[in-house]
Amino acid sequence: MLSTFLAVLRRDLLLAWRGRADVLVTLAFFIIVVCLFPFGVGAEPNLLRAIAPGHEVIYVPSHRSHADYILLSFWLYESGVVVPHIAAGVNLNLPVLGSLLRRGGAFFLRRSFKGKPLYAAVFHEYLHLMLTRGFPIEYFIEGGRSRNGKMLNPKAGILGMTVRSYIREHNRPLVFVPVYIGYEKVIEGRTYLRE
Repeated sequence: MLSTFLAVLRRDLLLAWRGRADVLVTLAFFIIVVCLFPFGVGAEPNLLRAIAPGHEVIYVPSHRSHADYILLSFWLYESGVVVPHIAAGVNLNLPVLGSLLRRGGAFFLRRSFKGKPLYAAVFHEYLHLMLTRGFPIEYFIEGGRSRNGKMLNPKAGILGMTVRSYIREHNRPLVFVPVYIGYEKVIEGRTYLRE
């Protein structure tokens, strides 16, 4: 077990170093994952139904397609599990689509909070309010969609806000539920070529 842990840690550090990513962010994310993922959850809804009532649940799916959040929400709904509120990029807040997504549980955020301390403070309080009231949340730790099918380096912003909120005040244990949805062919494949 320790050898597997060390192999994964070594691989992640090498990938971070090669990609010129911030090694500390990758290491911190790895440590958070190891410490805060107490349950391995597969496609078994009974396990999710058992975990959810006593925990603050954060779904952390990989992001390959805009279908990710729709598929996850549909699967949770069909399984009898409360559908999470979904962090969505402000680029999806379009006139008709934005209101539909908002009614489906989406909340919009800017890609960057740099130079906007008021926006960051208000968003952090909003996230804190949702967590302390026990609403399940879903956000994509990679930030945006992967255009090449590979996992992107994690963004620490909303993850850091979640952890700070939990440290500040919590009523229940915090559980991160990693989710991977694999596709043989991504719906937006042709748009990736144009991008």
